[in-house]
Amino acid sequence: MLEKDNGWLDTPTVRYSLIDFHGSNQTDLPSETFPPVASENKRYYMNGKFRTLQESPESEDFPVKYVANSLPGRTSFQMTFDKDTDFVGYPKAKLFMEVDSYDDMDVFVWLQKIDKLGNVLSEFVVPNHGAALQDFTQEGASALRYKGSWGRLRASMRHLDSELATDEIPAYSFDRVEKLVQGEIVALDIVLSPLGLSYKAGETLRVVISTKDELGSVMLGTPGCTPDNKGTHILHLGGEHASYLQLPLMAISSK
Repeated sequence: MLEKDNGWLDTPTVRYSLIDFHGSNQTDLPSETFPPVASENKRYYMNGKFRTLQESPESEDFPVKYVANSLPGRTSFQMTFDKDTDFVGYPKAKLFMEVDSYDDMDVFVWLQKIDKLGNVLSEFVVPNHGAALQDFTQEGASALRYKGSWGRLRASMRHLDSELATDEIPAYSFDRVEKLVQGEIVALDIVLSPLGLSYKAGETLRVVISTKDELGSVMLGTPGCTPDNKGTHILHLGGEHASYLQLPLMAISSK
């Protein structure tokens, strides 16, 4: 309006961050798109026998079971990196699941970063790191303390919108309720929050699949999600039902 050149037209279309949880975050990384063109979706298949993530699916199904409203009420899979690895873009989980003794499932997915000593990492996004904030963010207030990418889906609302959904970003129609029947295995495409996350060699990525809202509420004083879970959740892992985590892998040299 003042006809002064402030350089705005030269501002990159996208600026993203790479979080490392060690105080060495890379911020304002320029890109013309998000995800960056150097980001490529890669599938990591869940191995039920060894509880690991791997690049190829198992030929035979090895189901993992866990009971709602009981401990631990979750299962998890992990992989440790042998070289520095970055993920920038939209992750998702494709899970083949069934429930025993109920007709629905709320499924929660959480991606974590674990250091070389086995500690689950998180990072405050506000200057206040005091005791009160520690209390509030231990199991909630995730807007104030970043703990990793997350997503959730109620199985009866799994139907995808044929016009909006893509392989990268599932979009749901929300126009029908499809309850489960005993013995029915359904495919759940669970969209996860976009991420820019950096792993060093020796660090571990863990994906948690839970009956509970592990991440907790988004803001202080707000209730978390109350899941509608009963019975036993069964996650299928191999053969025609090879569940996987899809991550936006980025070439290190392209940052």
